Amino acid sequence: MAAKGPPPPGGRPLSGRVYVVTGATRGIGRGVAIGLGEAGATVILTGRTGSAATPGGACLDEVAAAVTAAGGVAHPAVVDHGEDASVDAFWADTVPRLAPAGVDGLVNNAYAGVSTLAENLHRPCIGGVVPLFDPLYSVGKVALDRLTADGAAALQAEGVAMMSVWPGMVSTEKMVAYMGAFDAAGDTTPLYVGRCLAVLLGWPAERLLAASGAILLTADLGRAAGVVDEAGRSPPSFRSTRYLAAVAVPALAARWWVPDLLLPWALVRLFFPRQRLW
Repeated sequence: MAAKGPPPPGGRPLSGRVYVVTGATRGIGRGVAIGLGEAGATVILTGRTGSAATPGGACLDEVAAAVTAAGGVAHPAVVDHGEDASVDAFWADTVPRLAPAGVDGLVNNAYAGVSTLAENLHRPCIGGVVPLFDPLYSVGKVALDRLTADGAAALQAEGVAMMSVWPGMVSTEKMVAYMGAFDAAGDTTPLYVGRCLAVLLGWPAERLLAASGAILLTADLGRAAGVVDEAGRSPPSFRSTRYLAAVAVPALAARWWVPDLLLPWALVRLFFPRQRLW
């Protein structure tokens, strides 16, 4: 299926660049792959299913066709990221063959915990900031952000940037199946995430390195660059007055007169529980 709606502004800024997107058969990975394709990138897609067992099923071949239709170049590669041997073979053999000059970036998206999250959907909030789903999820989010900060410091001398990207509540196939239709306050599509990542990866090297180690919100990236999703919408940021008002009073989600102003994180965090020091 080809992407719909206007692509990110700026033409094809990623033309000639090669990126690896893991877990690209569905969900956020699929959206990122297509979003990078719209920007002209060559995308090496990984996932566990190369061809669909049934017509219309999620598979790398279908996503590769969508990336190509969007204007990119796609190389599907079957990889099970839960198996070390499969991952080792991918980086040692497949990547050098598909990208002999090397890759320009990795979107480390593969994640196998969505089914577990679905069992804990009665516990809402924002993971990594306040409890979400269950303690393991929040601990994982905090650990990933810490890994990003420490990894960025370790890679600084190599000229490699490493960022943690928060996409918000994304209407992936599995999340919609578990939760039903998303409300207007939290509906972020996978393709919107992909288009925002394309904007980020199109930054000059100096700007990427300056942001290395940081946590970035796709809604903030999209807002600054004028990115929209397939329906021409721009979802509000976690720190937007419009988003926070809709979370507090759901009836306000559809009210156009609610201002969409970005609050500084220092102010937003005042509303979240904090650890106490003894």
